[in-house]
Parts: sequence; structure tokens; C-alpha cells
Amino acid sequence: MSRKRRLDDGAEAKDRVSDLSDDILYHILSSLDDTKLVVQTSVLSKRWRYLWKDVGVLNLNQNSFSAIQGGINFIRNFLRLRSEHATIDKVSFTSKYTRAENRDDNKPLEMVLGHAAGRTKHRESSLEALELVDCYRVDLDSISGCRMLTTLELRGCERMVSSRGHDNDPFANIPLLRCLKLLDCSLSSSSDRFKVSGLRLLRLEIRSSKWFSVSQVLAPKLESFCFTTHVSRTVKLPELNLPSLDRATVLMVSYPYGKKSQSTHVLKKNSQNT
Repeated sequence: MSRKRRLDDGAEAKDRVSDLSDDILYHILSSLDDTKLVVQTSVLSKRWRYLWKDVGVLNLNQNSFSAIQGGINFIRNFLRLRSEHATIDKVSFTSKYTRAENRDDNKPLEMVLGHAAGRTKHRESSLEALELVDCYRVDLDSISGCRMLTTLELRGCERMVSSRGHDNDPFANIPLLRCLKLLDCSLSSSSDRFKVSGLRLLRLEIRSSKWFSVSQVLAPKLESFCFTTHVSRTVKLPELNLPSLDRATVLMVSYPYGKKSQSTHVLKKNSQNT
């Protein structure tokens, strides 16, 4: 894109977008739903050539590539070529495959988490928001290295693993966490129960599957709690220690005769521990 171009009628037009400040252009690039598109803006002009190297919001979707190796190569080169001083504030990562056939399938996520946690550049992580979608294996210990994280969403992740054990709280090492969503995930553990705690946790949403359950929720500042479970299994609500919560919504979902139905129950403060 040249700064000025001639229109068919002879009028002269100016590229006003490129005249904007770097901060505004970073904001525009951060709003794109795929980091692959962000990199492609480098061909627009000299003004845009290196902007992508400093964008702090990464939206990485392996479905943008026809083969998993193409996604691996893109992510490796993208992280390697980013500016040395650039921070990562928000990451959304969507895996191409939900069931890994070999270890290479999980390499992209390992690279992203390692970079976001600051291990590759030996500095503190600046990551504040992380969304992982359809990942086969998620190492919760790697996530806990992101000490500045305030928002975490795991959706459709088949194996959540942690060396700390799921009888303990796998999110205990994320002290600033305010919003946590666990949607249709499962554990890789001999135990299918774990705790969720957070001194600053304000919002918690758990959409339970048959593969795991939460034994206890400890969150003194929690304001919003949504728990969804299937009535086809024995429903056991976690032990709740939520002194700041007035109401919690429990959705019990069933699929009789192929049709979805749900029952909503509201737990008031005086019935939390029943």
C-alpha cells in the first residue's frame, strides 16, 4: 500500500491509517482474529513492515494451516522473530487436533506457553489472559508460571496434567487469577477430583463432563459462580467456601429423546454448604 495513490478519476488519496500512532496501529492489529493475518500486514508498506513484531495480543489458530507442521513452523518463526523487548499480554490458542498421535502435535502449545511464561527470554511473564481451545494435553504447571495471569479459559482440553496432583489445587500458583473457566475438559490423573481456590478469584464457570469433578471451591471474593453438570450422572456439588457470594447458579442438563433440556437451581448464601 503506497502512502498516496491515484484514483481512476485523477483524484489523489492519502493512506490516513498509516499516519496513526504506533499504539493505535498495535490496537488495530490486536483486534484481528488470527495472528497469521497480523504478520501478513508487513507487506502493506515500510510503515507496517515490523509492527507485527511488537503486538502483545496473539490469536494463534492451527486450523489456519492445512498441515500441523506448517503451524509448528509458523509459530516457531513468529516467536523467534518477535522484538526482544516485546511483551505478550493476551494469548488465544486453538489446536488443530484434539487427539495427539505423536509428541509433535503438542509442540506448538509448548512453545507458546514457554514464550508467554518468559522462560525463553529469562524474564518475568507479562501474560494477563490465556485461552486454550481443543488442546489434547495442557500442562497446568506451565500455566502456573504465568504469575501475572488474571483470566484463564480452558475449553475442550482432553488432558489437563499437573505434577502437583489433582487432590491439591492445580491453580494455586496463579495468585492474581480473577476469572477461571473450565469447559468440557478432562484430567490425566488417577483421581478425577481436584480443588479450585483463589484469593482474588471473582468469576468461576465450570461445565462438567463425566471425566472430572471439583471437590472444593475456596474463593473468598468470588462474585459469580456457574456450575453445569449432566443429570445422567450422580450430581455432587463441590464444598463451597464463598463468603462474598450471594447466589450461585447450577444448571443440570439432560438430553431425553435427543432433545436438550435443563433445570436451573439457585443456591443462596445460607445454603452454600448444604
